[in-house]
Amino acid sequence: MDTLSLLPSILVVDDMLGPRESLRILLKYDFHVHCASSVDEGIEILKDVNPELIVLDINMPGKNGLDGLKAIRDIDRNVAIVMLTGYGCLETAQKAMRLGANDYINKPFDTNEMQQLVKRSVEYTRLARRRELAKKKMEQLNQRLEIEISSTKGMAELGQMSAEFVHDLRSPLTGIHGFVSLISHEIQQTEKLQGDQLDLTKEYLTFIEKEINRCYELSAMWQDLNDKKRRSSDEFSISELIYDLVAGINAAQQNNNIKVEFDLDVDEIAIIADKVQISRALNNILNNAVQSFTDADGTIQVSCKISGDDVEIDITDSGCGIEQEKLDQIFQPYFTTKEVSKGTGLGLYIVKKTIENHSGAILVKSVPNGGTTFNIRIPLAARQLKAV
Repeated sequence: MDTLSLLPSILVVDDMLGPRESLRILLKYDFHVHCASSVDEGIEILKDVNPELIVLDINMPGKNGLDGLKAIRDIDRNVAIVMLTGYGCLETAQKAMRLGANDYINKPFDTNEMQQLVKRSVEYTRLARRRELAKKKMEQLNQRLEIEISSTKGMAELGQMSAEFVHDLRSPLTGIHGFVSLISHEIQQTEKLQGDQLDLTKEYLTFIEKEINRCYELSAMWQDLNDKKRRSSDEFSISELIYDLVAGINAAQQNNNIKVEFDLDVDEIAIIADKVQISRALNNILNNAVQSFTDADGTIQVSCKISGDDVEIDITDSGCGIEQEKLDQIFQPYFTTKEVSKGTGLGLYIVKKTIENHSGAILVKSVPNGGTTFNIRIPLAARQLKAV
């Protein structure tokens, strides 16, 4: 494979040979540099190579840099554009920023400053494209779900399954919404993505992608159930799964001052199970814990440890609690203590069914106005392999 094809691409558009060659020589070891002497030539290259950065001179004969900027933004709204400006062109450079340029630098430029600007701009483009891809995946997911729900008669006939399906999707989408809000906040607070702010934004995008993938997995799971396909179990880290779920809840509750704290006894705790089913069960309990707080403040404690041949998971909230006479009914389908518009009564029914299907057990203790604790035990992978 050509080594250049693995490097990020940069397009330099300048009618003067000197600046073009200076940038090509400066950047050629870290980037695949394409050069154009006019806006029209640059547009043609843009369509072919999809660069991560365009360095565009403002003052050129014919179509100038501002004309080129408008044309580029019609083709690609995410690629970073840095304007090259001469002495006395500050006002024009500022106009370029208003028209969609990401930054500008004066000629003659400092080589170290240019290298840092280029690296930062390339990262900006990659981040923007990941965000765009996440948005497209969400749109594709919505289309897929609409097609499945409208075309599958079996789902309509299985009323309870249909309701569970909708219930499952609500949780990961809440996580997606939380991380999107965090990204929007980061972008509003800083005009230039750099340093730890960029790292944090990239971390949010990673969680968004995980939540989107979880939506796809849930959709596939329900399709398999509807088609009566037997789903397989795999070995995975239950501690890592809980860590991701806790991160999603914390992001979704950023404005409510509700925080989930996770205490892990061992870094890696492996079980053999249907990961999607276990994920939905634990997420249901976490969401119930969040909803147990009557105000917007609270802490949820989650612990995960090895207990004999089992993994033991405790999820404890200090919320409103459950009355004793209702405690025996919480695992029944369609029983809910919430308002009619805020709960289907399926969450804990799904949890109990899932845990028991994996040879596990679930217990609950609760005190009205004193909080609730769910204790879950699932066989470790080693125990299950011994039984085979």
